[in-house]
Amino acid sequence: MLLTLMAVTAVVVGGITLIVLYQVAFRSQSARLHEIAQSQARMIEAFNRQHLTQQPHLGESDMINAIVSLLREAHNKFQGFGRTGEYTFAMLQDNTIVFLLSARTHKTQTIGPIAMDSELAAPMRQALLGHSGVMLGLDYRGKQVLAAYEPVGVFHMGIVAKIDLGEFQAPFIKAGLLAAGVSAILLLITGLLFRRISTGMVESAEQSKSKLNVILNTVVDGIISIDEHSTITSFNSAAESIFGYTAAQAIGQHINLLIPHNLHQRHDAYLRDYIQNDTGKVLGISREVIGLRKDGSTFPVELAVGNARLGKQMYFTAIVRDITKRKKNEQELQLYRNHLEQQVEQRTIALQKANEKLQKLARRDSLTGIANRRVFDEVLTREVRRAAREQTPLTLVLCDIDFFKAYNDSYGHLAGDSCLTKVARATRQHFHRAGDLVSRFGGEEFAIVLPNTGSQEAAHMSEVLRQAIWDLNIPHRSSTITDRITISIGLITVVPRNNLISKTIIKAADDALYQAKEHGRNRVVVSTVSDTRELTAAQNA
Repeated sequence: MLLTLMAVTAVVVGGITLIVLYQVAFRSQSARLHEIAQSQARMIEAFNRQHLTQQPHLGESDMINAIVSLLREAHNKFQGFGRTGEYTFAMLQDNTIVFLLSARTHKTQTIGPIAMDSELAAPMRQALLGHSGVMLGLDYRGKQVLAAYEPVGVFHMGIVAKIDLGEFQAPFIKAGLLAAGVSAILLLITGLLFRRISTGMVESAEQSKSKLNVILNTVVDGIISIDEHSTITSFNSAAESIFGYTAAQAIGQHINLLIPHNLHQRHDAYLRDYIQNDTGKVLGISREVIGLRKDGSTFPVELAVGNARLGKQMYFTAIVRDITKRKKNEQELQLYRNHLEQQVEQRTIALQKANEKLQKLARRDSLTGIANRRVFDEVLTREVRRAAREQTPLTLVLCDIDFFKAYNDSYGHLAGDSCLTKVARATRQHFHRAGDLVSRFGGEEFAIVLPNTGSQEAAHMSEVLRQAIWDLNIPHRSSTITDRITISIGLITVVPRNNLISKTIIKAADDALYQAKEHGRNRVVVSTVSDTRELTAAQNA
């Protein structure tokens, strides 16, 4: 292609040069011939006027012979016409061109007459018609000539200066052939040099192309290139395996061949936006899309796109990876994670329930099911602070089963445990208000915390409890006061100060309980200490 382009260039340049030179030479030769014809015509007219003045007695025939003799003598002295250059002199007689002179008639035969309407002697015919100019036409011999024609103003005569067109064109034909030969030689030399230089380059390019093809067909990822019209321009072997098309089937097709139908418009919009606004949402970013195989199935694809401009054309190259197995593994892993999370959640709930149960067990008396001593201490401390802050009454009730040790010795420990459980249940059923706390204080003793409860109300509630235990009618043959289980109750009601502590209140309630036992048991005794200042003084003592 390069050599053809150089040859065409050489031919065009050489041809234009020859044409320009030919036109310049043509105009120059035409002007020269016209000048010769005009000068000869003017000379003949001047000669005719001179002879008419000097020799008015000469006839027409003598005058024509004198003119012909003058022209022949002038031509013999003129050496600038070339090999075929001449001028001819003729007159018009009875619509016939009669040649009086050819500059070369002394070497050739005399020219015969030619009819005015003949195709021959075209330049002389124009001169005899009174025209002046230059033309290409046939002379009296039938040869193509470049001729200047000029009318002579005496005897209906004309003169023509001419040269064979072949002689005029010969130098240009020779120059054209020479230029063509030189150009051919130069093109041959250039072709040989170019082949010698380019062979290595072509081999290197072929090697690079082969290496690139090896790389492209070795990588496990599909590599696909498209132009700015979305036409596939390259399709490696990995892409063939991924999509099911051969490179021959894919190259030249629209990229929508590999994209599900519902995503065609989105792809076209991405490409159009990038080309028009130089902005793209997928360039340089790895993202997951959906691909379409030859068999019509869709599959997840990881896609990374880059672009390059070659000349005025924009190309896009995509690295495509089939992530079907990875997505399947991710789904299985996610299912396994979900299963583990469910198991962990179930175990956590179970642990929480177990912990709550342990917390309850840790805060409940294992035998009776009511709050234990630890809870009692926490609640009493909290309620003392609250009552001191709000200045509301707080009552503490202590209960003790009468002669319980004798009951155990008489009935056994299992019966004793059953007795404690029944008494605890009855106590909890009796004190059931929100905020009330029934707890096991220790052994056969129970403690009841009654927030915001006055002394009279607490004494009444305690008396009801004592009667409820009596009504249980639990036999007790070892009791010295009756034949059934009874309880003794001591209580104290205070509006505590900020410096009053729980132990002081417990001590006062225990003292009241002691008095109930000393006064015959099975009774309720209310502490006589009603002023917290007395408790504080006792506490400080």
